Amino acid sequence: MKDLSVRATATNLSVFHSTLPDDSKGCDPAPMAQPLDPRRLRPRRRWYGTAVAIGVLFIGLGIVSERVGHASAVSTIPDFQVYSDKGATAPQLAGGRGYALYIPADSPGSCLVGLVDMGEISETAVRFTQDGQEWVHVGNFAVTYSGSNPVDCEASQYAIGDEFAHSDYQFRKSIGATGLIVLCCLGITIGFFLALIVGLSRGFQRRILLAERRPVGKPAGTFPAPELVPHD
Repeated sequence: MKDLSVRATATNLSVFHSTLPDDSKGCDPAPMAQPLDPRRLRPRRRWYGTAVAIGVLFIGLGIVSERVGHASAVSTIPDFQVYSDKGATAPQLAGGRGYALYIPADSPGSCLVGLVDMGEISETAVRFTQDGQEWVHVGNFAVTYSGSNPVDCEASQYAIGDEFAHSDYQFRKSIGATGLIVLCCLGITIGFFLALIVGLSRGFQRRILLAERRPVGKPAGTFPAPELVPHD
């Protein structure tokens, strides 16, 4: 009787051992699943390209807005007449009117209109290019009487035109610069969030598809409880 009990116990231990997972593999011996085909994921990867295209489009529109604003600002600068003789000249000016004085951007900024010193050119002075020459706005001035009004500049040439509306120029240019900043930020923001939504959606769907492919049954590494054999 004791012999039979020992044999039964050995048999049960053998069955118990056969149900244990393979230590050399450390996982369920079931065959590994094939990798998930990324073409099954939605949205498609092309939406990443759409996000980039939106960002580039808005940046391009911002650059166009800045250039249009700059061109509109330059259009507010009145026509002017250039005087090339260095030293004192006396252009014919109408009394009671405002005028603007310009000099080449790379020239010294000291100018006298009659007895009035136009002062030094500020760092924020308007600079623009016309007919291949870069000019800087020295300032506006008014004359009290018509006729010859002496103008003396250190520059080799200067120009006089109708009074320049500095505030209108700055307003139009600021509109273009604001459009550049706003459109660039908007395009980058839209593109970033679109790419983020696409990435999160694809990751969420990947987890769902992997869960659907997982076999239903006992978890890996489970085994039946050993049978207890009573001993006499």
